[in-house]
Amino acid sequence: MGYQTTVFPDGTIQKGAFPTIEWFEKIKSKVSFQNQTVIDIGCNEGIMSILARKAGASRVVGLDRLEWAVTMAKDLADQWGYDVTFFQMDIKKYDYPFGHDIGIFSMIAHWIGEEEVKRAL
Repeated sequence: MGYQTTVFPDGTIQKGAFPTIEWFEKIKSKVSFQNQTVIDIGCNEGIMSILARKAGASRVVGLDRLEWAVTMAKDLADQWGYDVTFFQMDIKKYDYPFGHDIGIFSMIAHWIGEEEVKRAL
């Protein structure tokens, strides 16, 4: 079981500990990703990053501190055919040079703290 619930292009569902798809649908019901630039901080396996691109974002950058997660995110984006850029880095020590219209913090806001969330936004 992965961290993020994933629906693969063939319709296969991999249940994860985090209901990524349901959360993304809630976000998407309030936010238009069309032609927006998105930064996904703490992207883990990259599912929300990929979904943002699928929802029409013009550019998506996913950041995570875990090398295996970034590798998996890159593999999934390539496999699904979505152009998403992923970087491994310590997200608490990075100056976010990527201009963005929308910031996604999934489940990491409680890890990085309110001040870091404000700085990243």
